[in-house]
Amino acid sequence: MSNTIFVIPNTGLKVIDPFAGDYLPAEGREVAKSTYWRRRLQDGDVTEGNARKAVKQVETLVKAPVQTSVKSTPKKGA
Repeated sequence: MSNTIFVIPNTGLKVIDPFAGDYLPAEGREVAKSTYWRRRLQDGDVTEGNARKAVKQVETLVKAPVQTSVKSTPKKGA
């Protein structure tokens, strides 16, 4: 059994990684199993995942086309 887990912050949350001294990156990070991370999981601040899946999710978001809500109106006489 491994002493590490891969955690990903839930959307819109900045989760401090006290062991690394910074915020958990959006794509997640492998961290040591500890009461701190178990509590973050229990509170819903992070989800447990795997590195490959997280990287694919981030790549998909980056490659997704940007959608706008601006509607174009036809020009008169066109």
